[in-house]
Amino acid sequence: MNAIRHLIAPVVTVLVLLAGGAYFASSADSDADGAVVGKTKFFQYRNGAAAGGYDVVAYFDDAEAVPGKQVYEASYAGQLWHFKSMENREKFLATPKKYIPQYGGHCAYGVAQGYLVRGDPEAWTVRDGKLYLNYSKNVRNNWLADAAGFITRSEKNWPGLNK
Repeated sequence: MNAIRHLIAPVVTVLVLLAGGAYFASSADSDADGAVVGKTKFFQYRNGAAAGGYDVVAYFDDAEAVPGKQVYEASYAGQLWHFKSMENREKFLATPKKYIPQYGGHCAYGVAQGYLVRGDPEAWTVRDGKLYLNYSKNVRNNWLADAAGFITRSEKNWPGLNK
């Protein structure tokens, strides 16, 4: 019985984590310098906005998670992005790759483990000029214990998960 429980528990955990949303693979888009920014498997939140509708510029400029407003919406890389102000919207559109969360907004710790699970916009970190989301604040604390190591593993895993 314990052997069956050990086999089923990881499957149930993944199913529960995935219940929060669905995945969306955007079509290929190129930015002004010609770099491909599409073909990223973004996590699609129930509200339909990337990063759960949070203002990705605010993580950098305000050092806090700030819900965006639909009135300041922009479309980029096949996703809708919300911002707290027109100023943040314009900053994003000028250099969007600077602000887009790594791994399409999936949990950075999960990607390091080989899973695609949702990133919580309230469980975030900006490290070396990049935005990372984690599944929860507790998972973020685990990730922060060896962020450099987890980023290395995530970078190796991401191409295979982003198919």
